[in-house]
Amino acid sequence: MKNLTETDPRTYAIIGVAMEVHRHLGCGFLEPVYQEALAIEFTKREIPFSKRDQIPGVLRRGPIGEFLSTGFHLLRRRRGRAEGASQSGWD
Repeated sequence: MKNLTETDPRTYAIIGVAMEVHRHLGCGFLEPVYQEALAIEFTKREIPFSKRDQIPGVLRRGPIGEFLSTGFHLLRRRRGRAEGASQSGWD
């Protein structure tokens, strides 16, 4: 199995985004702060992504009233091109 961080520029770019966000924010914030910062940086670097849908929380067959986020979804290839991908090498 090949090491994707060395051979796949997309993996390197995604890790770079995470490192950049951490460098600027540091540690100690709640997850939503980092999610927003990642979204801004993904957009700035033209890395295609979508915030995954939120799903209702359920406990013992009843709604909790809060929503659980499923996090980020980085777009992958589909029939030769990622949906919403720009000409930045992500297709």
